[in-house]
Amino acid sequence: IVDMKELDCQPFLQSDESDMIIMSILCKKEHEKRELIQKILTKLYELNKNDENSYKNYILKLETISELRGLQQIIKEEENKMVEAKISVQKLPSYMLGFEEGVEDGKQIGFQKGIESGMQKGMFEGMQKGIQKGIYEGFIESALILIKNGHEIQKIAKDLNIPIEEIEKRLK
Repeated sequence: IVDMKELDCQPFLQSDESDMIIMSILCKKEHEKRELIQKILTKLYELNKNDENSYKNYILKLETISELRGLQQIIKEEENKMVEAKISVQKLPSYMLGFEEGVEDGKQIGFQKGIESGMQKGMFEGMQKGIQKGIYEGFIESALILIKNGHEIQKIAKDLNIPIEEIEKRLK
């Protein structure tokens, strides 16, 4: 049996797995508690910044496990500092400029993808209509040949599902 309080927390903190990082809260404290919690929160954010739900789940795990060491209050304080820092950063002009550029880039990419998608759809529909028209024209040509060979116009129109008027117009 291994007592987590006897293990060095550095290998856990250096991991790229969020669960391992959370476990460092249980290890031997070579750092001040607040410093350790800051490192844990920062590393969890870095690993999960693109997946907010995962980040929230890992924070919940950290809060739950921290009860074993009585560190909930420090974690709450450090979480609040991170939120405040994030809000402060979002108010900076450089952040807003980068955000606006990102939105514009997103619009451009979306517009370009929309054009490409529309062109593909248009070409597909155009090809489908062209094929249908070609088949229809082939039926009419076949009908005209059959009529010239003595077959009845009414029977050919019915069998090939072509309006008689269309065949008569082409015979002229």
